[in-house]
Amino acid sequence: MDGTSEYIILDILNESSVTNLSQDCCIYKISEDLREQNKGAFTPHLISIGPIHHKNPKLEPMEQQKYLYFRYFRDKLSSDEDRQNLESYTARLEEEEEQIRKCYSEKYTHFETKRFVRMMLLDAVFIMELFLRKKEGELDRDFLFKNSTISKIIERDLILLENQIPFDRLNTLYDQVVPTNRKNELACLSFLELARHYFEIYDPYADKSVGKINDSNLLKQHWDKPKHFTDLIRFFMIPQDLVQDLTPDENDRLPIIKTATKLKGVGITFEKASNTCLLDVKFEKREYWNRFSCFGFLQKRLKARLLIPELRVDYSTESVLRNLMVFEQYSYPKHHYVSSYVALIGYLIHSKEDVDVMVEDKVISHDLGSDKELAQLINILCKNTVLNSTCYGTVSNRLNTHYDSQYNKTLALLSSVYFPDLWRGTATVAAIIVVVFAITNFVKIIRDFAHPK
Repeated sequence: MDGTSEYIILDILNESSVTNLSQDCCIYKISEDLREQNKGAFTPHLISIGPIHHKNPKLEPMEQQKYLYFRYFRDKLSSDEDRQNLESYTARLEEEEEQIRKCYSEKYTHFETKRFVRMMLLDAVFIMELFLRKKEGELDRDFLFKNSTISKIIERDLILLENQIPFDRLNTLYDQVVPTNRKNELACLSFLELARHYFEIYDPYADKSVGKINDSNLLKQHWDKPKHFTDLIRFFMIPQDLVQDLTPDENDRLPIIKTATKLKGVGITFEKASNTCLLDVKFEKREYWNRFSCFGFLQKRLKARLLIPELRVDYSTESVLRNLMVFEQYSYPKHHYVSSYVALIGYLIHSKEDVDVMVEDKVISHDLGSDKELAQLINILCKNTVLNSTCYGTVSNRLNTHYDSQYNKTLALLSSVYFPDLWRGTATVAAIIVVVFAITNFVKIIRDFAHPK
């Protein structure tokens, strides 16, 4: 993303579809314009959930697996009361069919009531059983978990925006149908906690003694009604101090900032922030100690630094970020946090050299073929970023102020030439001492010569 890049507003939904959307709508059909950028980013590879149900032969084996999971789940309902609860849940899906359909931007008129309810029931039970098995530690006996590649693909598929069913229907299934003894064995107080365990790779505070939200009750207190799994993953990425309205008057467009290579050249270091959310990017500068920033071997303690949580990039990262960004455009028009983050990373990374800097400083890691491929991925992801406001305005302005300072540029030059490490810094200091000593002796000799005793 270069300095002349413009944020392009995409025609994600046509005008007629926008006006006809229900207030309950939270699951959106991806426009053809967006899909053409990367079809695979929005398409399920193994598991199709909800009325999207792609007619793809590759998905048929997993459709059969859904029925196996359903039978297993039903068989675990040992009491008559449990089985009646399942029947009651099915009846409730029928009663709430119209309300459930309002959650989708696509009408799916080809699904008659019976088929629609059957599909919702099967998919809800499949997801529930999948999550329960992971929590129960059924990793060795279930091929969906035994094969790490399949497990990762399913996890990615369940985050796709089109591939969702309403979270509250899953929550009801857990509360009313899952047997009490099974829930007690898991020590899960809510389906929200169960879902958090399944997607723990996205939760920076999973299994930590301290953090943003560690207790299930506290989690519900802060955020009780996720719309679906896409919404849940977005929540995991956002630090609590970013939860605020962003208006054009406060932080309009993201200021253009320099690349990682150029920022490094003026003495800004990149430091990995631990135990925090992915979007928790901060710029720290100790004004007093910055006077001594020419001592390069002390730079991590004395110099300006950009604190960035590690971005781990694999084959699914682009897909996850694209779906989160599109969902954000629909449901959070004043909270473009993920889009702001992607735009920020896009400014920092233009080339392979920029990736090298951030990989070396351990704020980015990836499983791609080369750093050049990662740079290309970031640039493509940022190409059509929609951004009406940003949460990184203050950070970006402070970075620009530091970069524009001639004083900082001079210190950075001194640091790179004379103090790049401890040994050269020591040699430089020793050389300065020798020069000072020589000058002192020279002055003494001249003075003695001019004023002999």
